[in-house]
Amino acid sequence: MVIQFGLVDSVAGRTYYAENKIVIDSIVWKKATVLDKEFLLFHEFGHLLLNRPHNLQTLPNGEYKSMMQSYENIPIIENTLLYLGVRRKYYIDELFDINTPTPDWSKSQYDPFPITNSTRKLLASQDFDESKELSTYLDQSPNAQFKIQEKGILNVKLPKGYGFGLYTDKVLELANILPAKRNDFIKSNNYEVEVRYRLKSGTFNYSYSPNTYQNQAVFSHTFNPISCKVFSSIFYFRFSNYTINNDFNTVRLVRKGNFWSIYLNGKHLFYTDVWSADQANQLIFTIYGNEENAEAEFDLDYFRLYEL
Repeated sequence: MVIQFGLVDSVAGRTYYAENKIVIDSIVWKKATVLDKEFLLFHEFGHLLLNRPHNLQTLPNGEYKSMMQSYENIPIIENTLLYLGVRRKYYIDELFDINTPTPDWSKSQYDPFPITNSTRKLLASQDFDESKELSTYLDQSPNAQFKIQEKGILNVKLPKGYGFGLYTDKVLELANILPAKRNDFIKSNNYEVEVRYRLKSGTFNYSYSPNTYQNQAVFSHTFNPISCKVFSSIFYFRFSNYTINNDFNTVRLVRKGNFWSIYLNGKHLFYTDVWSADQANQLIFTIYGNEENAEAEFDLDYFRLYEL
């Protein structure tokens, strides 16, 4: 078997059976992470050594069933494969055994962190009653418009490419949480963040990072199906039949230990590992509109922090 680097049209790698050869795109390889490189090699080994063809079948939640999927000749890519943690183990197992059992995280009824009053305690809440407080916990863009149009509802208008950050520690401070307790929460691996919003136009993007910006994940809602992205793995996945357009939606982000999940309107959407083993030294929550297209407008009802 020969592995060589070169230029490969439209794909990251290609297998040549007759020559017992794999060619990896050198430009893609230079930009790839360690896991991206592992995935690429395993995919091509699947072709050459295991005689596995491409497989576009999906799991019950719509994610790809096998690392032998392919984006070649697909005009619109709506899903990409997330290759880390529990998913990495499953995909390697499936590569060598096509009868590998369906993983729990892909099942529609999977609910790893159900809501119970005994397991979560409200620590702080921002209900947008006082417009004078906005500057204390919002990282406001000078071109964004914030206005409390009715009691408890914050209307946000964001120009193209703009957004704002939510200062977690400031919300805790406004709730009169002692500094030591605030610090414990920010470094905690057991918490829940809940946001209730109503999209009026454009896109509502809600991003989360347990430690650094590079390890960011994004929940995104337009008037089309919603999606989730994990930047460090170039993961992108579209969901459907969950959002309520022109009405309020509730997003819950729950982290327990080294795993976290996203819920929308009481339904579980997505479960995965925290992609860095480091304990969080900050919590970053950012809400923003479209990065490339039209302006966005939405209402925020509340932003709540729970300890678990």
